[in-house]
Amino acid sequence: MSATFSTPRVRSEQLADGRLLLRSTEPLTEHPISVVHSFRAHSEATPGRVLVAERGPGSGWQTSTWGEVRRQADRLAQGLLDRGLADRPVMVLGQQPVAPGGHARRDDRRRTDRAQQRRLLPAER
Repeated sequence: MSATFSTPRVRSEQLADGRLLLRSTEPLTEHPISVVHSFRAHSEATPGRVLVAERGPGSGWQTSTWGEVRRQADRLAQGLLDRGLADRPVMVLGQQPVAPGGHARRDDRRRTDRAQQRRLLPAER
């Protein structure tokens, strides 16, 4: 196994009520508190490195770096805090592109799809 994971050594115990309790016999090693801590540490260490990319118009790519995504995440988090939503579950929905400009392409594609649907519907009658 890689150094990321310990060798699986598990002790099982059948409880009187039918539950099965599984415990690792290996002590837990040092680890980040959460994925957020890992994300922040990596974005500080490599702010200019590309994190995500999507195809742009033509043959190019639109990219966002660790630092750019970190700033976006921080703005979103601050907005939630400012609205008193820090202690409540929040769902964020959207079809956000990786980089500016991608949204117009998606909108254009939707408009084209709708136009094609309108042309197809009368023929189906």
